[in-house]
Parts: sequence; C-alpha cells; structure tokens
Amino acid sequence: NSASQALAAQRGQTGGALSGQGVINTLSQSLQSLTNYSGAGSVRSMSDIGLSFDKTTGALDFDPTVLSSTAASNLSGVTSFLGSAGTGGFLKSATNALTAILDPTSGAIPTELNSVSTGITNDNNQISQAQVRVTQLQSSLTTQMESADVLIASLQQQNSYMTSLYSAMTASQNQTALG
Repeated sequence: NSASQALAAQRGQTGGALSGQGVINTLSQSLQSLTNYSGAGSVRSMSDIGLSFDKTTGALDFDPTVLSSTAASNLSGVTSFLGSAGTGGFLKSATNALTAILDPTSGAIPTELNSVSTGITNDNNQISQAQVRVTQLQSSLTTQMESADVLIASLQQQNSYMTSLYSAMTASQNQTALG
C-alpha cells in the first residue's frame, strides 16, 4: 500500500520531485502486472486467495477468511498459484518484476539514477563553462572601465587647461580694451 501511495504522490500537478519521470510509470506498470497476475491452475487470481486491489487508490486489501477457505479446500492449488521465485507462479512473476526494476545494469531504477546523474554532470559542466564566460566578461569589462577612467581623467585635464586658457585670453582682451 505504501508503494502505491508513494507512486500516486508523484503524479499530477501537485506531484513530487519525480513527477513526469518515466520511472514512475514503469514502477506503476510493474505493480499493475502483479495485481493482474493470473495463474493456470484451479486458483487463478489474487482474489482467489483473499487479495484485492482498490482500482482507484491501488491499495491492497487482504481477507484472511478467503485464503483460509481456499487453502482448506484446495491447498495444492494455492501452493501452485504462489509457486516459487525460481520455478513459476506468482512468486516467479514477482521476482521477475523486481529484477526488471532493480537489476544493477538494466533495471528501471538504476537506469533512471544513471540518467539523473548524467544530467547533473552535464548541468554542472554547463554551469562551469558559463562561469568561465562570466569571469572573462567581467575581466574584459573591468579593463574597458579602467581605460574609460583614464580617458575621462585626460578629458578633465584638457577641459581644465582649456578653461584656464580661455580665462587668461579673456583677461588679456579685457586689459587691452581698458588700457
């Protein structure tokens, strides 16, 4: 039940961090395949041994009286339905589903983890490259600002010189006109 709830929490507009990730659908399909398992013997479905799933929430319900009744009348059918992890039956199907999810080389979860890790590495590389470009731009702009400051200082000196020259010229003309 907690697996179904955790998967449901990752769906929709209010979904969690994994919302929209393919691994959520893969896990849901694996759980669904287990809930729909059908045996070949006299016990054919999960409901025959007292297990049922709520279609809306995916929650598992267990009715021990159904299992007791079925086991009392057909223990070999229950045993055949359940089978074993290595030879067949529900347990073999469940083992195969878990292997498809958890296998270190091809499982859905390790594959998704590798994909996310690769994405993070790529993002970090892009951030590093952008930081280098920002640092280069900052250095270039600092150099340009220093050059502009030198030019402004030179223009201020020229302005001061021209103002002094104009003042001296005006004073000289005024004295010539008066004298």
